[in-house]
Amino acid sequence: MLPSLDAIVYSSMGLLVLLIGSWVPDDRLNVSGLPIDLLIMIAAALLATTGKIRRATLRSIAIVQIPLLLLGITIFWSVEPELGLDKLTTLMVSGNLGFILLNTVIEKHGEEQLAKLIAFYLGILLLVAIPYKIAFGFFERSVNFFINGPIVFGRLMAIAALLSLFVLDGKKRIFTIIIFCLAVVWTESKGPILSIALTLIGVALIYASPPTRKKFYWYSLTFLLAAAILINSLQLSLSDLGRLGALFSVLTGDLGVIDQYASQGSFGARIAMWSMTIDLIPEVPFGIGLGAWDATVDTRLPTPHPHNLFLELWSEGGILLGSFAIIPFFVFLAAPRRIFWFVALCLCLAQMLSGDIADARFLMVFGFLSCFSRREGDGELPNLTAGAGLSGLNVARP
Repeated sequence: MLPSLDAIVYSSMGLLVLLIGSWVPDDRLNVSGLPIDLLIMIAAALLATTGKIRRATLRSIAIVQIPLLLLGITIFWSVEPELGLDKLTTLMVSGNLGFILLNTVIEKHGEEQLAKLIAFYLGILLLVAIPYKIAFGFFERSVNFFINGPIVFGRLMAIAALLSLFVLDGKKRIFTIIIFCLAVVWTESKGPILSIALTLIGVALIYASPPTRKKFYWYSLTFLLAAAILINSLQLSLSDLGRLGALFSVLTGDLGVIDQYASQGSFGARIAMWSMTIDLIPEVPFGIGLGAWDATVDTRLPTPHPHNLFLELWSEGGILLGSFAIIPFFVFLAAPRRIFWFVALCLCLAQMLSGDIADARFLMVFGFLSCFSRREGDGELPNLTAGAGLSGLNVARP
């Protein structure tokens, strides 16, 4: 059954708003002097006025976001107030617009319809990214995956994998999940790889019957053993595997040599940033102000944030306001486990390893969708039992 035109319009515009993020004109999206990103945001705002949102839902998301408004106070003592304002407005403007547009699809057509459309759009993005990367550098992380960097693209592919789990069935489901998961691995971004792996394991453990869990363990061990045999037969070392080899090293407990100022690899760099940020937090209990992390923490690394949502909020917003500001991002944990709950969980895990407050708009929106968006008559999760290898899953709502 084909989706209705209004569902296509609202869902595509909602996802586009999240992808663009900032309403501030960006040179990369400037065509013949026209700020395409700003024009899209204005069009999205106009479209949102025609959207559907219940008064109770509007009241709930307004209340939940009060801590973010309070966090904005710290901009007044930030040494980079423009950057802080850009992060906060990107989060709240694109986050709220995206939520209203996507919520409209759920209100009119149900969450499964929205999940199918988003998975479809992300599938198109993958199909466009493949020839683009073939032309400009298939395994070069410095080359964007069409319009996205590797971390953002990896997160998007992880979202698509999870949505495919719930909206497809049979062999089509298994094939699609494998393709999207391979796309995540293709980015060599450790955050998205770990987050999708842990989330899929969580889905299996929550819904699988004991016999299916045992199969899952055996399948996982078989896959790891086959990978180890392949690596050994090709006489490859972990260093030959690049960033994936580094991920395997960390998972096996070998963190390598970590220097505070000249870290080897992104794991070492992150641990250095986290360590310096942890030391900073008690020194400035009221926070250094939104956007001031890069100007305050001398990591000698080209990154404007600590790659951890907790540490960014506590260091820039202070212990009190930063702790309150965490609430909007984790409110989904109190909601029933449904389709978008697992997407929010995956994004939450990814946010612990990469991205800043502005990037957390995806987490906030999908978290809000899982908490506050319902269509009359929406019941349990779509059936996961259809299809080979998942016959032992029990999907009754917890």
